[in-house]
Amino acid sequence: MNPLDEVIEWYNFNINQQEFFMEIVKNSHKIDNNIVANAILKKYKLSSQKKDDIKIIIDNSKKELDNLTIVSLWAVFEAFLNDNLKKQTDKITLGIVDPISNEIINYALKGVDRWLKDEVLELFKIIISNSYIVGNVKDIYKYRNWISHGKSGEKPPVSNLTPFMAYQRLTVFLTEAKLIEENIDE
Repeated sequence: MNPLDEVIEWYNFNINQQEFFMEIVKNSHKIDNNIVANAILKKYKLSSQKKDDIKIIIDNSKKELDNLTIVSLWAVFEAFLNDNLKKQTDKITLGIVDPISNEIINYALKGVDRWLKDEVLELFKIIISNSYIVGNVKDIYKYRNWISHGKSGEKPPVSNLTPFMAYQRLTVFLTEAKLIEENIDE
């Protein structure tokens, strides 16, 4: 099972809600007497605003939802990756006899979640022969950092990244790394 599926499902749900809301706004001239539509616009304090202003609010909301979804996709991906790395480290510690070596290995491995992600992703090149796949994931990480740090500094190279692109690229990585099985239905 792909751990990213849940994120993309709630993203789709929210995008559909925004599209529905946009339809209400677009057709508001036709629904002046529509009690439900007017109640929705009033509830969100939009009934007194111009249609173009409402569209700008919705567009900005979608951009922020896209950014937060990419951050969420990365967070789920990172947690899943860390869990798998911890399982791998458990295998490494088995069979070590020398006490000091065992202590050093245990110390080095206990902070898997603190390892530099660029370096961790590089480790997977031994399994993933296409370095472009690893590069795509690194780009998502850079984009995530840019969003998470208040969009300060230089905009990342992949500034046109969408949640669907991030989902697809992270899924390809997980599949190629043999951390999830390929979903034949898609």
